[in-house]
Amino acid sequence: MYSLHPSLKIPITTLLVAGSLLLGVSSHANVYATNIRLNDTQTGDVNTTQGSSVSISYLLNDNATAGVTIKILSGTTAVRTINILTGAGTVKGSNSVAWDGKNDSAQNVPAGSYSVSVTAAHSGYSDWTQISDDNAASSYCNRPRGIAINKNINSPFYGRIFIGNSQNGPNVGTQAWGDVPGIYKVNADGSYSDDGSGRFGTAGYPFTGAAYYDGGDNPINMKVEQDDRLYWNNWVGDGEVTACDMLLTTNQVVMPEAGYSANPYYPSDNWKSFDITDAGTTNARIYLADANYPSAGIWWWPLTNGAADIVNSPVGNQALATGGDVPLRCDGVAVDANTNVYVAETRSNTGDPAPRAICFTNWDGQSTLISGAAWTAGSADSNFRDVYNLSLDSAQNPHYIAFGMYSTNVGIIGIRILNVTDGSTVVTNLSAGVGYHGVNWDAAGNLYGGAQLIHRWRVWSPPGANQATTPALATLQIAAGATPPNISKATVSGGTVSINFTADVTDLPTTFHLLSASVVTGPFTDTGATATLTGPGTFNFTVPVNGAAQFYRISR
Repeated sequence: MYSLHPSLKIPITTLLVAGSLLLGVSSHANVYATNIRLNDTQTGDVNTTQGSSVSISYLLNDNATAGVTIKILSGTTAVRTINILTGAGTVKGSNSVAWDGKNDSAQNVPAGSYSVSVTAAHSGYSDWTQISDDNAASSYCNRPRGIAINKNINSPFYGRIFIGNSQNGPNVGTQAWGDVPGIYKVNADGSYSDDGSGRFGTAGYPFTGAAYYDGGDNPINMKVEQDDRLYWNNWVGDGEVTACDMLLTTNQVVMPEAGYSANPYYPSDNWKSFDITDAGTTNARIYLADANYPSAGIWWWPLTNGAADIVNSPVGNQALATGGDVPLRCDGVAVDANTNVYVAETRSNTGDPAPRAICFTNWDGQSTLISGAAWTAGSADSNFRDVYNLSLDSAQNPHYIAFGMYSTNVGIIGIRILNVTDGSTVVTNLSAGVGYHGVNWDAAGNLYGGAQLIHRWRVWSPPGANQATTPALATLQIAAGATPPNISKATVSGGTVSINFTADVTDLPTTFHLLSASVVTGPFTDTGATATLTGPGTFNFTVPVNGAAQFYRISR
């Protein structure tokens, strides 16, 4: 008896439209899948055979209220589409779905190489909505000065969140979560990430947890770049930028204080903010923004082997100088893929006419900017001040730019969100009344912030229906299944039944059982007979005649 039993099919409807395997995540989708594993394997080849079940597991950062679509692809063609409308498979956190190895016609897919993608969809919120839980233990951090999210869709750490605690907490002596200075890491759904160094690490850097207002040797202004490294400013001395791997095991000083000691503004500079462009390529740069008043502006150095090339560029290159449209104090800098430069300035005086946000477009990447801003925003806006950090939602295709505002003396603070096209206000003060030092975005358009006074990091989803597709990094390698045993001849002679059959040449006689029944509908029982090998891939069963009629099946 060797048969292929079609499993129960999930009705195939076009609920979601998923793109090809390598389709990037929409910049304004709030729910998305991360940590996709095939048979618990995240990267590399997963070997299996035709007709075998495959477990597809993944994490969702939010409930997929409009369902989840899983596609099994041969090249760019979906051979099987599984739509899950609600319930298991669509909930925030860990999900697992079994694929039976069959195509949309309930037949085993042919042997070959297959990829998997997971598309999650949401019916949408009516406004920017907090989707993190302040009561979750993992949301606590004593002084979250830095927060970063891995946006690299082809990284096994895609969606991972890093939170930098810059100051000792009340329970630092017990090594409590969020109280020890260093870096904490969680998954996109807020669960702990325990790989590598565990859920907390220092990457070998000696964080101090100093009690001084701005500290020193502490992680601030964190960001994950294209080279899959986490960068942060330790703010030791006049600033020191360091990078580490995603597991927080080792570090590399990217820009030491000695790297800009030849700069004409040293030592009166205060390089609090930075940005990295084209990380991991020969065009990589580091930009430093001076937060002093008056400011040295913004300077850049080339990166070689992951560190600032201070040998060939000891002074650095001035990208932006004070005067004209340029602010007097640069508390944030971001440079997108088209070398548009975005600047934040901290202004603390009510009614101050100076802009808080400035954008320069079409920069040639070499000459010094002084005037000609494409837009400015925030002039004389008393509710848009004390900016401590800025972040673009995407360096390749930006839509929004967020500014974290922090002050213990200002009631109207929070996060201001602007449209990068013209500087118009998208959100006036998200989470008004709470000060945020660090802000950042994930690849799906969710906004993150670190708030010191409430000792929490938070996440908000943008409004509107949305969906996002994530490719699995592991690939299914499906081998041909075993050949079904096939009865080629049956004879009766001298009270003996001889049954010849064929199967794989690698099969052993002990692989098979001979079943019999007196009627064709069964039930069939094992005869206990032993098969013999008669040639390559050919076998024989011999049993005594049993009754006037007998029906036989062979099973593996």
